[in-house]
Amino acid sequence: MPAPSAETAAGGTDPQTWDRTLRAVGQGPAPAALAARFGAEPEGLAFVRRGANLIYRMTTPRGSAYLRVVAARLQSMSEVASGVDYQAHLARCGAPVAPPLETQDGGLVASYGEGDDMAFASASGEVPGRALTRDETDEAALRRWGRALGALHQAARSYVPGPGVRFLHTDDNWAGKRAQIPEHEHLALERFDEIDAWRATLPRGRAMGVTHSDVNASNAIDDGRVVRLVDFDEPTVNWWAADVARPSCEMRHLPDSDRVRLRAAFVAGYREQAPFGVDEEADLPRFALMKHLEVFAWLEPGRPGDGPIAGGDSRERLLAELRRAFERHADAR
Repeated sequence: MPAPSAETAAGGTDPQTWDRTLRAVGQGPAPAALAARFGAEPEGLAFVRRGANLIYRMTTPRGSAYLRVVAARLQSMSEVASGVDYQAHLARCGAPVAPPLETQDGGLVASYGEGDDMAFASASGEVPGRALTRDETDEAALRRWGRALGALHQAARSYVPGPGVRFLHTDDNWAGKRAQIPEHEHLALERFDEIDAWRATLPRGRAMGVTHSDVNASNAIDDGRVVRLVDFDEPTVNWWAADVARPSCEMRHLPDSDRVRLRAAFVAGYREQAPFGVDEEADLPRFALMKHLEVFAWLEPGRPGDGPIAGGDSRERLLAELRRAFERHADAR
């Protein structure tokens, strides 16, 4: 199963509150009760990790599967159901994704508890292979990863959300982020203003759609022939190119020569399945920087202290890594 992603839950809830809330859910009866809704036996439920949600491996009558549990205080039933609806469409179209599982009563989302103590869960069938890592340097693996995202985007272009299905829009996610960056973070603010002006010039319409939005390495499962994508926590209406740039965020700690080589392999694989223009490719570093800035703001750089965030990563370590990325971008201009 994928390792934790430190950047998955970059939404409105602060990192430490998100982590504490998930810990509380995991210590209660909700995970076992929710697993039973998908036909799993409680004694076969094994905790895997805590990130944007709680992940458990379970055995169901349909085979091995992964259960994703989240507190109602962090995500609404509508948000969870919308993500699974999108995932189900992709699977029906033959895209290389983990297939969602139905509950015993035919639904795609299960609930447990009441009020603030309520929790929701979805489940996906296990897919073969290993999760890629942020240290991946194999061009063939990057090409398979790009091919998987291209196929996903081709399937997503035919997606028509049903009644009540809603997705976060990139404009809503971006709005207010500058105010979360303290005035002493001069370089981050300079980069933010640069990206803000650039965003205003980008085309809309067919250049955008419902994207996966978190195509990090841990969500790419590679069996050596095919990469399959998992984790549909928060699909977002965004530029297709923003999704294509997401793996570049994983490479920010690598030497420039490796980042250029691996990004080219990823884009080559993507183009085997979906169109991707030269101008879009040239903009990939800016799309990656946009994601870096969103995560940087969510990490509350003005608040003192460290501590674990969603996924168990160190907040200060990630902030320092992002600051170095801002410096490299300034040097490259």
